[in-house]
Amino acid sequence: MLRKSTIIWTILLLISQKVTGQPYLSDFNISEVEGNVVVTWTTRAGFTCEDIHVLYGTDSNALSAVYTYPGICGSDTSEKSYTFIMREPDVNRDIFFQIDLGVFGKSQILHLRITQIGTSGSLVYPNPASAQSSLLFDNPNADVVEITVYSKTGSRIRTHTTRDKSVMLDEFSLHLSGIYYYTILVDGRTLRGKFVLL
Repeated sequence: MLRKSTIIWTILLLISQKVTGQPYLSDFNISEVEGNVVVTWTTRAGFTCEDIHVLYGTDSNALSAVYTYPGICGSDTSEKSYTFIMREPDVNRDIFFQIDLGVFGKSQILHLRITQIGTSGSLVYPNPASAQSSLLFDNPNADVVEITVYSKTGSRIRTHTTRDKSVMLDEFSLHLSGIYYYTILVDGRTLRGKFVLL
């Protein structure tokens, strides 16, 4: 038979998990460093477990382990920090990470997108495109950039200027599905490309 105090402490622990997300982690972050993903997490003082798994995927509902920190983890006396570096992650799409502490549960899911433009200097992502797609381009000095979009017959649709490294396609008021071409004038260079609008 369970004692009344045991039941109360169990209820308090469950409420704490819902409010804080993961009561055993004091920190969990992901960041891009030179095309790699750096995953860092810190366990709270007094927490120990066996094996910590880093989960990864391109679908937040289908994550799988990409790294396991084996053995006893955490510390009875102090917080303990961990780092995992994922080399060559998926690029130009959403990627998701989560920390799995086994029987102690999982962290929240964190999201990141690493964009690689490639040698062409520009990229429409995703392509085939929608109005929510982005036109990405190299602009390391935040120069004034002139972007012009043309129909498949070569008629100019609209020109847009920015100092950013990207622009949403909805800036060009494209209403018809089909093939479009673009030019980007930046830093004395002309970049060209095309995309398909659905």
